[in-house]
Amino acid sequence: MLAPTTRPIACIPAAPRTIILLAVVASVLSLAAPAAAGPRAAAALALCARADALTGDAREAILDRALATAERAVEANDADADAHFAVFCALGKQLRDEGFALTAFAKLRRARAAVDRALALNPDHVPALVGKGAALIETPAIAGGNAERGRELLRRALELDPENMAAHLYLAQADGGRPLAVAHSGP
Repeated sequence: MLAPTTRPIACIPAAPRTIILLAVVASVLSLAAPAAAGPRAAAALALCARADALTGDAREAILDRALATAERAVEANDADADAHFAVFCALGKQLRDEGFALTAFAKLRRARAAVDRALALNPDHVPALVGKGAALIETPAIAGGNAERGRELLRRALELDPENMAAHLYLAQADGGRPLAVAHSGP
């Protein structure tokens, strides 16, 4: 089993059921940064995780700090997949808080670029696989969502970390909320 994973995020919740699922996922995942994360990336991921316990201005401020810290981590080491994932984490949570609006497209592009860079640096980065998979499932198709590609990424994350609860929950949600034994069993 791999080390505990950081919390993935979904960029744009599609329905109240999604918001409930995100709360469940947030409660079951570890807050620890990946063991290989540089100190700035680890700090940014910790701030991103702490934001889940906050609301309003306090949450907004800590996500701004998480993003600034993550961006400094990327500047310090562009080859740090965890730093790019931290940018994705902060931007994604900001997008989730702000909701879907035309002004969100620039931030959505930045979040996608960050998670894509994390996966280019480390194709087996489980938190990035889960985060991108969940984002592709929950982002409307008109904004670049792709549910089937999202499922593929979640399945890959489960190959690497079969006990990753977030990947299981997002995959179950993508399959209509059915239990995994029913959703993925043969005929």
